[in-house]
Amino acid sequence: MKQTGKYDFQFSGLKLGNHQLNWPVAPDFFDNFEGTGVTEAKLKLDLEVEKKERLMTLNFHIVGEVKVHCDRCNDPLWLDVNSSEELVARFSNETDLSDDKILFLDASEYKLDLTQFIYEFTILDLPLKRVHEEGQCNPEVVSMLSEPEEEEKQTDPRWEALKNIQKE
Repeated sequence: MKQTGKYDFQFSGLKLGNHQLNWPVAPDFFDNFEGTGVTEAKLKLDLEVEKKERLMTLNFHIVGEVKVHCDRCNDPLWLDVNSSEELVARFSNETDLSDDKILFLDASEYKLDLTQFIYEFTILDLPLKRVHEEGQCNPEVVSMLSEPEEEEKQTDPRWEALKNIQKE
């Protein structure tokens, strides 16, 4: 993953309280990640932040759609994304890695790169099986997949001889 700074959230200047922030997610956002299967994105991140003295609560809401390839016919397919996740960021020199919903930040940090969170929350919202709705797949590919394969059945002549033996 390339670090671009495009999705850096600079929290050091924020006053205590609630804040609403918005980011458009670039169409080529997923090009920075390998193996996602996402070729294009039309996403928007709405970030609601509640900043307190020693912690911040970040509520991510990612909406839009992403383009993938259909698992059945391999044609392009747009999937809707509507992901809502919460992340708590604590300012502390000590870290407790037992909870993946709590992020520990050193007191000297002033910004947070949201790139990895946008990626994870979007990918986790996508279905495991990515296929067109019934009847929407490429008919040419579907017909090739549904044609029965003709196998030449060659039976060993010894088995044929055994079939002719009758029980006494």
